[in-house]
Amino acid sequence: MGRYVVKRLGHAALVLVGVTLFSFFLTRMTGDPVRLMAPLDATEEEVELLRTQLGFNRPLHVQFLDYFRGVLVLDFGDSLRHGEPAMLLVFERMPATLSLSFTALLLAVAVAVPIGVVSATRRGGLLDALGTLLALLGQSMPVYWLGILLIIVFGVQLRWLPAGGRTDWTSYILPAVTLAAYTCTSIMRILRSSMLGVLGQEFIRTARAKGLGERTVVYRHALRNALLPVVTVVGLQLGSLLSGSVITETIFAWPGVGRFVVQAIFNRDFFVVQAAVFLFALVIVAINLATDLLYSLLDPRIRYA
Repeated sequence: MGRYVVKRLGHAALVLVGVTLFSFFLTRMTGDPVRLMAPLDATEEEVELLRTQLGFNRPLHVQFLDYFRGVLVLDFGDSLRHGEPAMLLVFERMPATLSLSFTALLLAVAVAVPIGVVSATRRGGLLDALGTLLALLGQSMPVYWLGILLIIVFGVQLRWLPAGGRTDWTSYILPAVTLAAYTCTSIMRILRSSMLGVLGQEFIRTARAKGLGERTVVYRHALRNALLPVVTVVGLQLGSLLSGSVITETIFAWPGVGRFVVQAIFNRDFFVVQAAVFLFALVIVAINLATDLLYSLLDPRIRYA
């Protein structure tokens, strides 16, 4: 196990280096931030002076090496718009993004697991058909369309819930439902398929032959063995929720990292974008490693070489 963790950490380091490299050069392809920062009536000499002061007049590879040396000591530079450390600005908004993402994930799991189990145990029935229809609808609706629809219905017409911002617990409902929709249907489909495979195995028939109750057979024996692929999906979906929160946070004016990154992209605030991308990559790599290690707890037969 220790050797496996060390190996995965080495792979993670390579991934983070690659993310740093690509995020640096891709942000530079979006345009010149100096033109946005300079006054409209600035002369070419004033623009060049500002570019020199910000260090953008240096060769691109020199800028990258200087930036990469800063990343090694967790210095991502100062925001071009706010004049504060970029990573600090991202960290200040990270709790809002994490709270929304985890709320959406908990909601997705709470809805998907019971529906997936019922669909598998009552295959071909009415509940199975309804579950399949719900999964199809959830995967067919774009996030931005669902978010706007929920705002129009529950925020504008019915006025039951806040249409945007982060105030009390009610402000979590609409964005969390929007984020959870696709994740819920993915977990539901995977769990149903996995449960169907497990319910047909010999040890399930043996458990029933021993006289165990159907609830015990389904939830204590079948569900535990069917959770392995679900854990993979949940881990991957948590990373997708964090990175996919960009659209949802923009729609609901949520004060998280996603909305902040969108604003930074429009402002060509390179250092903020790079810091946020690096942090998202770090979180996703950590989640994937934790998911792999969780396998051995769910299935003792799994060993890591």
